[in-house]
Formats: sequence, C-alpha cells, structure tokens
Amino acid sequence: MKTSDRHQQAPTPVRMPEDLKAVLKAKAEANERSLNGEIVIRLRESLQRPSNRVRGPKDK
Repeated sequence: MKTSDRHQQAPTPVRMPEDLKAVLKAKAEANERSLNGEIVIRLRESLQRPSNRVRGPKDK
C-alpha cells in the first residue's frame, strides 16, 4: 500500500473491548499516531514474528 492510497481503502470495522481501545488510544497518542495507525503497526509487527507466521500450503 502506498501512503497516498491509505484513504482510498474501504474501512474495516472491528469490535473490541473498551479497555483495550483505551490502551491502544493512549499508546497511539504517545507514539504520535492515529488509533488506526497504531493498530496496523502492531498487527504487522505481530505477524512478522516467526512464531506467528501464517503457514501456507508449501510450509510443512
């Protein structure tokens, strides 16, 4: 995704507990990001960890 395309993507509503949302909002503010930016970065980082890698049909 190019930075200029980020507002052209369809929203993906996600339900989450209010306490989790509050923690993420606080972290986003501390990191000078939007809530969405904080969530995206944290998801990407978690998926890059070897133990969390999505296994494909070629992985055995």
